[in-house]
Formats: sequence, C-alpha cells, structure tokens
Amino acid sequence: MHPFSRASRHFCDFAFPLVRKLRTICCLLLFLCYLTVQGSAQTLTGTIQGTAVDSTGAAIPGATVTVASPALITGKRVMAADAEGFYKFLELAPGTYTLRVESPGYSVYVTTNITVNSAVTVTADSKLATGSVTEEIVVNGSAVSIDTENVASQAVLGQQLLEGIPAGRSPWAEANLVPSVMPSGRDVGGSTGMQASTMVVHGSTVADQRFMIDGVNVNWPGSGGGSTAIYYDQGMFQEINYRIGALPAEIGQSGVYMNMVTKDGGNQIHGTIFANGAGKGMQSDNIGNGSLRALLLKNVTASQQTNPSLELGNPITINYDYNGQIGGPLLRDKLWWFGSFRWWKVNNIVSGAFNPDATSAINDNLIANEMVKFSYQLNPKNKLSAMYSRNQKNRYHRRNSPPYFTTDKASWLQNQPGSTSILKWIYMPTSKWVIDSGVGFMHLKYPQRYQKDVVATDISITDSALSTLINAAPYSYVNPTWRLALDTSASTVINRGFGTHSIKFGAEFSHDYYAQIYKANGDLQGVMINGKVSTVTLYNTPINQQTNNLDMLAFYGQDNWKIANRLTFDLGLRWEFLHGYIPAQHADQGRFFTSYPKTTAAVDNVPNWKNFTPRLGVSWDITGRGTTVIKASLSKYMQGVAMNVVTAVNPLGFSNASVVWKADSNGNGIPDFYGTGDSRNEFDPGASNGLTGGATTKLDPAVRRPNSWEQSLGVDQRLPYGIVLSVSGWHRSTSDQIGRFNDAVPTSGYTPIATTNPAGGTFTIFNQSLATKGLVNYRLMNSPLLNFEYRGIDVNVQKSMSHHWLVNGGVTFSRLRGATTGDVGTTLDDLNNPNNNINRTSVLSYDTPVQLKLASVYQLPKGFELSGNFQHATGFPYAMTYSYTTAILGTTLNQTTQSVTVAPAGANRLPDFNLLDMRLSNNIKWRDRYTFKPEFDVYNLNNSAAVQTVNQSYNSAALARNPTAVLPPRLFKVGIQFLF
Repeated sequence: MHPFSRASRHFCDFAFPLVRKLRTICCLLLFLCYLTVQGSAQTLTGTIQGTAVDSTGAAIPGATVTVASPALITGKRVMAADAEGFYKFLELAPGTYTLRVESPGYSVYVTTNITVNSAVTVTADSKLATGSVTEEIVVNGSAVSIDTENVASQAVLGQQLLEGIPAGRSPWAEANLVPSVMPSGRDVGGSTGMQASTMVVHGSTVADQRFMIDGVNVNWPGSGGGSTAIYYDQGMFQEINYRIGALPAEIGQSGVYMNMVTKDGGNQIHGTIFANGAGKGMQSDNIGNGSLRALLLKNVTASQQTNPSLELGNPITINYDYNGQIGGPLLRDKLWWFGSFRWWKVNNIVSGAFNPDATSAINDNLIANEMVKFSYQLNPKNKLSAMYSRNQKNRYHRRNSPPYFTTDKASWLQNQPGSTSILKWIYMPTSKWVIDSGVGFMHLKYPQRYQKDVVATDISITDSALSTLINAAPYSYVNPTWRLALDTSASTVINRGFGTHSIKFGAEFSHDYYAQIYKANGDLQGVMINGKVSTVTLYNTPINQQTNNLDMLAFYGQDNWKIANRLTFDLGLRWEFLHGYIPAQHADQGRFFTSYPKTTAAVDNVPNWKNFTPRLGVSWDITGRGTTVIKASLSKYMQGVAMNVVTAVNPLGFSNASVVWKADSNGNGIPDFYGTGDSRNEFDPGASNGLTGGATTKLDPAVRRPNSWEQSLGVDQRLPYGIVLSVSGWHRSTSDQIGRFNDAVPTSGYTPIATTNPAGGTFTIFNQSLATKGLVNYRLMNSPLLNFEYRGIDVNVQKSMSHHWLVNGGVTFSRLRGATTGDVGTTLDDLNNPNNNINRTSVLSYDTPVQLKLASVYQLPKGFELSGNFQHATGFPYAMTYSYTTAILGTTLNQTTQSVTVAPAGANRLPDFNLLDMRLSNNIKWRDRYTFKPEFDVYNLNNSAAVQTVNQSYNSAALARNPTAVLPPRLFKVGIQFLF
C-alpha cells in the first residue's frame, strides 16, 4: 500500500471517526470545506474599514461605499454602511485602492492611493459635508497608517522595497531589510542566495520559521520543519509579508512567518523583464596584504601558498539573474492569467580549499524556476485560482560547513527537482462573510549525492582539527518528500450591541511524507586530528528507504473585538494535534551492526500531541484618530516540530558509532577492515562507544511538546511627514525542550579526570566506566536544562513613498541566553554524559546585543532614484571545543574520544560588521506605457571583510579561532528592468 494512503487512512480512523470511509484526498478536502474552517483569507488579503459621518460626527447609515482597484478582477466592490455608518471590506487583494462614499444630500468623499497589504487592516474614515452629490472631496490616503486593531508585529515588503532596494532577490536576503529579524548570514549582491540563511526573531527557534505561498505552507518537512523546500522566483511575488510577533491563533508557531503573495494578471497585458549580473572583474579585493591575509594563509599549506592562482576570501567568478513576468486577461473582468520565469547563477571561490591539482575549490550553482497562475471570477460571490511552480535547483559542489575546507570531489552534488501546486476557492455569500478554502501540494526530491567521479573505493576522510574533507562526501543521500495541505476558513463582521466583532474560525490539515535513502562507501568515514589517525565513524548503511509520516490537524477561533472606536481586544484559541507514524520497513544488511535488525515493525504515535494555545492582544487608540496606539500581547505557542522527532526514533534511521583508528598500517590513508578476527584490521567494530540513532532511541510516552510564552508591550506613534515610530519590548521563555538521555549509562557512571584547558587553566572532564562502554538505551524526554529566554527592545521607523522618499528600518537591543546545544532542534547529545553539560548554558548563537537596519529610496529629478540598505550588528558568539583522547590525557579514555566545550559562546564573538549597499537607477518613460530602468548597484560599498566563521577547535593550536570565511568583497552589478 502506498505510504500516503496508509497514513491518511490511519489518521482519519483516529481523528475523524465520522468519516472513516473517506479515503481519498478529494473526499477529505470536501469534508473540510463543508466544515468551513481555516484558511488564508486574512493572511493572504487585507481589509479596508471606516465610518461614514457628517460634519457634526453623526453617523450616516446606508451610505453607498465603493472600493475600486486594478487588483480586483471585477474592478470594484460596493456595500452599504450599516446603521452606525460602519463599513468593512474583507478579502481585498494587495494593491492600491480608491474608496468612494456617497449619500443623498452630501458631497462625495473620495480617498485615493490607499495601499492594502496582506494581513493588514487599513482604517479610512469618511467625513461627508452637506452638499450636492456632484461635488467631490478628494483626499490622499498614501501615508502609512497605524493598524489600530491588530496587535501583530509585521513588516510588508511591496514592490518598491523588493525591487527598489539593492538586495539579493531572495526571501531570506530580503529579510535583512526587516527590523528585528536576526539572519544567520549576510548576503552581498546575491552571493549567498543559493543556500537559504535561517532566521529567528524575538528568541524564536529556526524550527519556527514558516514559508507560505498565498497562505499555504511550503516548508521542507525535514529537521524541525523550519526550512524552505524550494527556492522560488522573487519576481512571481507581489509582496512578502513578514509577521514576527504577537501572532493570531490562525498561525501555529511564533518565528518568522513569511507569506509570499503571488502576482495576478489584469485587464491589460503587462509584464517585466529583468536582468542583472557581474563578472569576476567587477569586484574589489577586501583581503589586502595585512593581518587578515596572514590569518587566511594559515589555512593553506606552504606548497599551496606559492600557487600563482591563489585566491583568498570568497570572491565570485560569475553572478547573473534573468527574470521575466507577463500577465493579462483571457476574459476581461472574468479570467486572468500570469506567468513568470527566472534563471539565476552564482559561482564563487571557496577560500582556503584546494583540489589535488592545486585549483581552487568552487561553489557553483544554478536555479531555474517557472510559474503560471490563473484567476477566475466565476460570479460576484465565487473566485477560483490555480498556481503551479516548477523548480530545478543545482548546487554542483555543495558543502555543509564545518568542515570548511572540502575538495570538489568530496563535496555533494545536489541536483534537486521540485514543484508546488496551489488551488484556492473564495466564496462571499454576503458582504460580511468570507469563506476561503485551499489545497496545496509540494513535491521535492532533495539529494546530496556523491560526485560523479567518486568510485566505491573512495573513502571519506575528515580532519576535525584542520577542518578538511577529502576523497568523497561522508555518504550519499536522497530525500523524496511531499506535503499535502488542506485549508479552509470562515470570516465575518458583526457590528451590533457592544462593539464590532471581526470573527474568524477555521482549521488546517497537512500530511507530510518523508523518505530517506542512505549509502556510504565502505559504510564508514575516517577521522583524523592534525593529520594523525584518530577514530572511525561506522554507519548502519545501506538504508534502502526509511519512511516517515507526520499529520497535523488544527482548529482555531479568533475574535477581533473593537469597543467604542478606541479599544480593541484580540482574542484567540488554537487546538493543534500532531501525529507521527512509521510503517514497517526493510533494508539490506551492511558491513557493521549485524546484530541490529534491518526489518522493523511499524511504530505509531511518535509523537501524539494535542495542545491548546491561547492568544490575547490589546490595542488602545489613545486619541481615537490613529496617531498614538498602545499595544500589548500575551501568547502561547507550540514550538516547531517536524521530522526531527520522527526520524530520531525510526528504527531504520541513519545511525553511527565511533571506534578507535589504531594505525594506518599500510599508509594508504584510509581505515582498513578485512573481516572479523583478521590481524590486518586497523579498527575493531565491536569496540564502539555504542550506536546512536533511531535503532537505539525511543520516545518517552510522557514527553510533552516544546512550547513558549511570549509577552510584548509597545506604542506606535504617528510623526510629521507620514513617519510612524514604533517602540516595543519583547520577552520569551521556553519550556519542555526535548533532549536525549542514555538510560544505560547514568551520570554516576562517569568519574572525573583532572587535565588542562587549552583555553587556559585547569579543567575537569569525565571518563566513562569501562563496564558501561558501548551500552546504549536512549530516550527522548523533556529537560529543563535545555530551556532558554529572550529579552529585547525594538525601535522601528516606517514611511511610505511621499515627498520623494521612503524609509524602513529599526534598531534592536536584545539578549538571548540558554542551552546552546542538546535539544532535538539543534544537535542531540547525551544529557547523562556530564562532559556534554560543561559550558552548555551560555548566550545562544543568535545572541545579538545590537542590530541596526535602515533601507531608503530617494527620488531625484529627471526620473533618477537613489536607494540604499545599511546593516550593522554585533558579531555572533561562538564556542570553542577540544577533543580529548587517551594520548592527550595520558590515561585511558574509555569512550574513545570526548569533545568538550572548553570556552562558552559568551567568551568569544565574531567581529561586529557594517554592510552598505547602494543603487542608482533611472526611470525612462516611453509612450506612457513603457518604462526602461537601468540600474547600477554597489554591494558592500565599504568593502568590509568581516569574519563570518572561524575554526572552533583547539586541537590545532595554530588554527584555533582562525578565520575560515569572510564577507564577499565590494561587488559592482549592472542591470536593467523593462516594464510594460
């Protein structure tokens, strides 16, 4: 039976007893639509609301209110104000709107240039004067307005910011423009866009990231579920909405929630052609001949230093981006179409990494994406849309660092196909009701294959002190995966009695299928330290196919309750069910671990969690005019969890163990094993420190889902010139983090050994009892040792384009402290091993005491524009480790080797960095309909060489804390946009 069919039927039998006989996707979709629950209406669209009053402030009931915009297929929508003069337009696509209010005996009140963004409520009140309906009062609504009702913290990047600010043209590069968001890396002109940087905000985890397209989750199900699956074309998006705090109940996690809203066609043919690029000669040297060059040369052997083609740093060799979109009507006011394509390529040098032929290692990448979308207004009450996107990502020499210096042959080949399909149905039975349903399907085959010139006898060898990898990648891996998401919601507005209620209730269901295929040459990898043999990592490969399934079902309800036009309560409650299931599996036997079965029975309820999460927000419009608004929130969130829990307990999961590499007796540089009992063997597989992985790990039946509480308090203040200043404080505390305990070896099974600390002073590590060596019985359970806490203050400014300039930016002061490793979302270790708890608690890797971001566009005369993007941040903290061995200690270390954090993250930080990008462009109009826009960009204008990573091992004294990667140098790019 197909794994999805089995998992889906199993889930329905458990969660939907009334529909046990519904076994197909279509039936399940119809069932959810019938319930009229979750969706993406408000996360995908925006709202305009207001009150029609006369010159005395009295309500004008029954006033005719019209909104019009090219973003609406029908062109306009009309409703009547209620008995209190109140009107609210739901389900408005992002765009620019005109609001028109008219009533007999009054002049017409028109508000133009109202910008509507997804998940934003715009208040546009209308004050009608006595007069003739032929008279019009026209006001401009282009200035940024404060959302007086929604307490959620968010930043919407529309076309002026997405395409007008110099950035890397990827959602994670654009996130560098969003105040408060902490990215893991910095992008210089798209140089790092081929591998997404991770993002956190207000103390969230990487697993809390959510990548949404038109409100549908398209995350990769692997690890904690917080990574993108597919690298999409930025040109296909109208805007990207980053929601980063005080989130409503329709959203499960509390990290960077990124909703990418796709473009639509229109009643006129329109489109864009975009191209930019740079070659090797269009960049500066940011290494020079000083101290930084001397440090980087330490990573290079003496013979390589004489290489005339030696290049240090991370310069590009080529960087280009070709992008085009076109859309229009098939039937005016009825059926629209839109299409987009993009090809982009980035190649750069890997500093300090050389191939055997003395050529520099290369990081070369190419991505192609095609997308098509149809939008159909069936009738005034029903709208349908369908979107399909196909993606091919090629990373020809992928490296996962550390190790930092990997030869081309030892890198992975990632030739990855993927696709996304989304169907949406929006039904508006009345002007105050919206039902929004959708289904999304994401498919991906994510590979990390051996390079084509790797043969079966090529054994992977890594040096943990020198941070090198040669011969072959550690293993070959293929990950076929897909996600089916079903969403539907119902929203309404009730304006009677005590205040106005904007109510939404809904549900969402997703099924994730996640398979893994592993093989490794020799079923092992050799590990050296400073060029000397150390250990051998043994794998339980081959794994023909390991299968994992995860189902999520959530129901929620939320009420945005506005009282007396000033006070608004955001009330929400979410119930979420997460269920993992592993079917029976089989794999072929490998060279090692023959005592572990390769035919395994099904495993259910890994996990089986049901949780409620309340949300409370309060917004107080002090003046009643939207000029000063105080906002506060108290929210509970369940932390992002995905296949990291399921695969951790999969009995056929990828597992490994470590043994001593006694000697390289024949000098061939690889660990040799000829068979049990052979005297020529260079290691003993039976003397391992125990197998880690799903074969020896169980999920504690009482384990709870990790969660966090978030509190915020802030004020939004409208200033002159249309500037909005926001100041807010944030606090987050987590609980129920999940770690791993080896029940077979308690903490009492270790004895202290006094030794020296390479970071300075004396040190104590712990030796495992010989009687317990190799004993493993791992259990995943909650531990307070792994919790963490965040405190921060955001000061942000925003101004939309007016008076020829716009600005978006902010500064964040924060502190993030807790367990740096050990939880299921980072790197599992053994919490019973006291060595792992040394310096575990410190500042976390994303701790950034000060971060400043500022982006701006200024319109010059004659169509010229000057735009810039400045970023400053305190350098990330990093820990230093040391691998102790018997030889180093002078006494037998029973656990073979022991890596210990000898200097906590707070003791060392990367240097602070400043990054400035600038653009000069010119809008050249022709016949009113055509625009040519040549662009000249300078990235890293200040030519910063800020260190991005360092060698974090003390085992090589000469290389400890030595830089391994720096920011790419100043880069000049030229480009052009043609809009029609």
